[in-house]
Amino acid sequence: MKMKWNTVIVCMLLLGLLVGPAVAQVSVGGGVKGGVNLADLGFDPEIPDFSCCDMRAGGAFGAFVRVGTPVVSFQPEILYSMKGGNGTADDSKIKFNVVEIPLLLRADAMSENRVHPFVTIGPAVSFRTSAKLEAPDGTEEDLKDETNAADVGMIFGGGLAIGPATIEARYDLGLRNLNADPSEDVTVKSRTFSIFFGIGFGR
Repeated sequence: MKMKWNTVIVCMLLLGLLVGPAVAQVSVGGGVKGGVNLADLGFDPEIPDFSCCDMRAGGAFGAFVRVGTPVVSFQPEILYSMKGGNGTADDSKIKFNVVEIPLLLRADAMSENRVHPFVTIGPAVSFRTSAKLEAPDGTEEDLKDETNAADVGMIFGGGLAIGPATIEARYDLGLRNLNADPSEDVTVKSRTFSIFFGIGFGR
């Protein structure tokens, strides 16, 4: 019996030696970020006026939290993001403004260096705040009744960390059909390329 307890104690000590340093590196931090979206819409089948949409430039900004080690961390975010697309045949615009919640896994290479690269990947859920079609003459039509209120996407990104600051490029691929009009047999999906600048704190 005494031998068994000695074995248990030794195993617990060894486990503590192995796990302790990893747990000690786990930290919680956060920050803010902002940037530019180049947004597009994909139509299937294609619509002549919006075939191969021109990209709509818009802003994106918000905050994030990081939980994990210097090498691997979980990074949930909340962003206000301007998406949509511009027509190719005229100056019409489709404007989607959303609140987006990315749930990202971040991996940092050479994290011991002040300047190092990182990659991010993960799903995102977004909730529409407005959806409008702007005609060439500047008049707007509300599209809320014709579009789904929520979207699900997948984000792929990478960038450079410079101390507490980051510069990041990411691609946000919408997976859900945004068209909610039963009279139109058209699938509409969001596609967004973004450049973000961020500043972190608390790590």
